[in-house]
Parts: sequence; C-alpha cells; structure tokens
Amino acid sequence: MASLGFGRQALPLCYRCPLLSSPNSSLTLRLDQTHTNTTPVTNEQKKHFASDPSAYSAFRLKVEESGAAIHSVTMKGTAMQLGGVAAFSASMKERLASRPDIYETLLPSFAPGCRRLTPGAGYLEALCEPNVDFITSGIARLTSEAIITKDGTSHPIDVLVCATGFKTGSAPPFPIHGRHSTIEEHWARSGSGDPTSYLSVATDGFPNFFMMLGPNSAIGSGSLTMMIESVGDYVVRCVRKVQKEGVRSMAVKRERVADFEEFCDKYFEGTVFVDDCRR
Repeated sequence: MASLGFGRQALPLCYRCPLLSSPNSSLTLRLDQTHTNTTPVTNEQKKHFASDPSAYSAFRLKVEESGAAIHSVTMKGTAMQLGGVAAFSASMKERLASRPDIYETLLPSFAPGCRRLTPGAGYLEALCEPNVDFITSGIARLTSEAIITKDGTSHPIDVLVCATGFKTGSAPPFPIHGRHSTIEEHWARSGSGDPTSYLSVATDGFPNFFMMLGPNSAIGSGSLTMMIESVGDYVVRCVRKVQKEGVRSMAVKRERVADFEEFCDKYFEGTVFVDDCRR
C-alpha cells in the first residue's frame, strides 16, 4: 500500500510486502541487428510489413517465441530460474546502493515469477530520494488527513493510493447459473475451495458454458493473446459440433475436471508458484 502526499514536502510510502523489480521493463524488439531496449519501428519497416504478410508473420512469431522461451524461469532449479534470482537480486542491490536498508527489506525469499514482477522504471530509484519516507511499520488506521502507523506515528497525506492487488480466484461479479447452482456456489463447494475447470475452458454442471482465461489458463510466460485465440478456436469447434450434429447441450464430466485438477497440482509442485509469495 502506498500513499503519496502531493503538495507536501514528504512522500510517505508504506511498505506492504517484498517485491522483485525487474532489471529491464522494456520489450526488446529485434527488428534488425540492434538490441536496444526500445528499437523504433521505422516507416520503411511498416511499409515492408504491410506489403509482405509473410515477413510480418515471421516478425510476430519471433516476438511470441521470445516470450515463450523464458518459460523455464518458472520451473524450480533450472539454470534460467537460478540465473534470474541472481540477476534480479544484483540489479536491485545496485539500484538501491544508497539505501541498503530498503534492499534488505524489499528482497523477497520467493523466486521471480511467483508474483507478478514490478518493472516500474525508476521505482527503486525514487525510493532513494530524500523527500520519500520508506515506512515499514504497519498501518493502524486512517484519519481525514493522515495515516497512523502501528508505531503511533502520524503521516500527513493529501492523497492515498492503494495498491493491494486483486483476488485471482474470485467468481464473475454476475450470476452464472448451471444445472444445480451458480458458478460461485459450485466453486465454493470444490475440495480446495478454488475454481475448477477442464483445460481452463469449462467446468462440470454448466452445459454450453465456456471460459476464456479460466482457472489455470495463464502459465506465467508466453503470449496471452495466443492462449485466448487457442481457446476461441476450441470453443468455435464445439459450437459447430452442436450445430451440425443436433446436440442439445455439451458439458464436461466431473471426472475429467478432477483429472485436470490432479494434473495441475502435480505440475505446480515443480514451479515457483508454490513459493510463499508474500515473504
């Protein structure tokens, strides 16, 4: 949780939990032989892509492959994962050289990828500015003019900015009714209490219901667009089957949902996602 006191001399920032700030927040587009962080797309290249669809397709594939190639960073014990830990730690230590206390506080025990990275260019550098107060005491309460931390200190503010994350396992904010319950009730009754699915696309008890970016869909790396497109193609094939074969409804079996959940649980045992991402 961060509070920025615009208009006042000090900008108090209340530390909530450790984070990893990535060394480079920009995507390197390898349009040619230059490897700069922000390679510009020239008008000539735009014209080339417009006139040669195959060249544009090849470029898109390179961009997609560059994202997919880092998947092993999410797998525990791989060379890329171990190298990522060293690189991120070294980068943070260098950027916080004038404030080693902040480095020691922010450096987490979990590996890169366990939580979403914090690329914010200049974020760590801003913490070292003389007009920024880095506060580690928890927030006890708020008043109309200040944050009161647990150590009893009052921190005057004009604006409070909350950056507390989001609940990834929540059901849609609108009711979806299946054969016997709403999807929120269905997921609440699952053994783990977490959302369940088959291939992240469907869940049992909800005929003709398909999800994009459903439970266990994103894998922490690669192209999210490709994942969405793949699910879209799968759903279209299901719809065509229903239309052509006169099928009234289509629903996944509970046993297949259980199989997929078991597969996911086994897979995640070897990933960074099982780390305690709050420490």
